[in-house]
Amino acid sequence: DAFCLADIDGDGSPELILRLNEDFGFELLRYENGLVYGFPFVARAMEDITVEGDILGSNGAEDYGWYQVRFLAETMEISEVCWKHVDENYNFHWTIEGQDAPEDDFVKHCNETEAKSRLAFTEYTQENLDAAMAAD
Repeated sequence: DAFCLADIDGDGSPELILRLNEDFGFELLRYENGLVYGFPFVARAMEDITVEGDILGSNGAEDYGWYQVRFLAETMEISEVCWKHVDENYNFHWTIEGQDAPEDDFVKHCNETEAKSRLAFTEYTQENLDAAMAAD
């Protein structure tokens, strides 16, 4: 349905992010050493993306936050920017950069991340994709 080209992992090479539709989520494609690698994301795992590569994801109503990804060939490493966790007993704890944090600090950090500029998706057509690839 739509796509964007963006260097979300900061390695100097853009990834192609395909927004498939609301039911199927996204496919992230990246090129490395002559090969193309694909990484699927369900819709809730990539609800929003900042131009700096922060990704909003959710595992449920009370288990959500922002994270970043890094790649090495066919592997993807996820690092939490800020996350609200809930356990099986419905107890909450909050983290910033993987460290426990008070709820107020978590909310502030999420709000700061939320305020960043977003990636712009373009309608997927062959012409639009060709133009984007030629411009990059």
